[in-house]
Amino acid sequence: YINNLYIIYIYMCFSEEMSRNLTLMGTIVTYILYKQGKSWTVYMPVFYFTIMEFLQYLSYQALEEKKQNKKWKKLLTIIIFIHIALQPLMTNIWYSNYIPKNMTDSMNLILKLCVVVAFFMLLRLHEFVEVNDKYRCPETEPMCAKKTMIKQGIKHMKYLFRMRAPNHVVPSVFIHFFFIFIPVLFLKINPLYYLSIFLGYALTMIIGFGNEIPAIWCTFSVPTMLISLL
Repeated sequence: YINNLYIIYIYMCFSEEMSRNLTLMGTIVTYILYKQGKSWTVYMPVFYFTIMEFLQYLSYQALEEKKQNKKWKKLLTIIIFIHIALQPLMTNIWYSNYIPKNMTDSMNLILKLCVVVAFFMLLRLHEFVEVNDKYRCPETEPMCAKKTMIKQGIKHMKYLFRMRAPNHVVPSVFIHFFFIFIPVLFLKINPLYYLSIFLGYALTMIIGFGNEIPAIWCTFSVPTMLISLL
């Protein structure tokens, strides 16, 4: 059944309909995993990234409204940023199912560090800690902009945030990538489950464009997780 859902995904393109269908797919798969008695560490990460698809669905609707509600769009953008900040944590919770038991203590340390990473990422956002122009991150850094707001891109939507520039205490967006892909490599993770996540990143780098890359990467998250469950 999960295999059929994945085949449906392959034939879709980035759109409001795609985000809606992925939301339904992820919700159904979460329910199936729950009813099968799987650990919450398996089905909750799937559901977490399903929530992102629902947020993208709402974002498409907000962008298509003739009279756009700027306050609603900004709120959606802030919620998306919070979701992004917690993605390393949820990804490593997913990984925790596929490492040797003697690596559990090391994984617990990584999970705690992911919470710290999320905290420091949230401190970058202007809406949480005011950022004046002098300390604003340059627009050469992914997702950096003068204003926090989602916008329509060429292939997908853009996540744009007014953020503090990186310095010796403020991390760049690289820390997001680092904690998703690097620490777990030292925990002897089953390659299938690691590569299923990495596949989404690789596909994004191939077809992504500029500030649309984060949204495309999030879109691939649920389907690439499902690859390892087929």
